[in-house]
Amino acid sequence: MPTGPEALIEAPTPFGPVWFRTHDTGRPVLLFISGAFAPDDNAANLQDLITGADVWRAHLPGNHAPRLIGESLGLFVAAFDTAVRAALGDRPVVATGNSTGALVALGLKAPNIRRLVLIEPPLRITPGGPFEAMRRDPRFNQDAFIDNIFGVGPQESTPRDYSHLLARLGPPAHVLIGGEPEAGAEAGPSVVDDLTRAELQAHPRVRLYMVRGAGHQVLPHAPQTVADVMNRACREAFG
Repeated sequence: MPTGPEALIEAPTPFGPVWFRTHDTGRPVLLFISGAFAPDDNAANLQDLITGADVWRAHLPGNHAPRLIGESLGLFVAAFDTAVRAALGDRPVVATGNSTGALVALGLKAPNIRRLVLIEPPLRITPGGPFEAMRRDPRFNQDAFIDNIFGVGPQESTPRDYSHLLARLGPPAHVLIGGEPEAGAEAGPSVVDDLTRAELQAHPRVRLYMVRGAGHQVLPHAPQTVADVMNRACREAFG
């Protein structure tokens, strides 16, 4: 179990710096990319649940991390891909992420990434869906990020389609999706639509897990289940 504060590692990229936080020991790496607006300590205890790998945590640009030269999913993917290559070299990596962070992980193409673990990746975002509530939330409704990434504008919404990332899937992926939230739970609904679920289920390089009662909050609802899947991916990737 690590002690003391995490080290902050800054990886320069042409798009702006990417920050990683880690108790690094030189082992293979499990990279975890948090979702949008995650708290600073999101997944801070993940290392306690992961065996055989060093956890490197990262936030999306602009959230507890420097902003890039622009805001788009493609730019985030390009920055993280450059940063992974620069900071980790040829160290083997399992790339994981939650929600928007899962989309970034899915887009990475660095050759040392051997497995993916994706939690609630919103490959298709349609007007009227779960993200629509952000417009009514004063914490988010003035942030251009939700328009650029989720298509939720100040007055109306436009679809966002990131399914091309799945079509270009490289390494095998483990994908966790939340089931209908339990009665009385604060968790919002899953952000993975029926078409995406069917495509994930049918994909030959995807292993799909349904987490009962979790809704979108798969990681806080079932941390041990998530860790078990991550450790399985690490064993597959690192031996």
